[in-house]
Amino acid sequence: MPYIGVHTSVTPPDTAIGTMIERMADVVTDITGKARSHMMTSLSRAVAMQLGDDDAPCAYVDLRGIGGLNPEINQRLSDAIGALLEETLGVAPDHVYITFTSVDATHWGWNRTTFGA
Repeated sequence: MPYIGVHTSVTPPDTAIGTMIERMADVVTDITGKARSHMMTSLSRAVAMQLGDDDAPCAYVDLRGIGGLNPEINQRLSDAIGALLEETLGVAPDHVYITFTSVDATHWGWNRTTFGA
């Protein structure tokens, strides 16, 4: 924890996937101050994805964490994630949705227990 999942209509080059995942994790850990050792990052290509009624590249980002999310942090994350997606995948910021979800530590499992145990 935290977790960031990027779902996009863009197919990134195979050579860029590892770098993009690393950079996305860096953005989240740098801004939230959370430990990199528990950071999980995923990138997936949607079979079909559209925002509005055009076929421009788009992305949905699901960011979850135990604490550390608040209006100021979320704004900083939105700016940094939007910039990274525009730079790496060519997705315009107005074609990116991001959800920020704070999860209670007792509702996040890991290592056969929860973080709230």
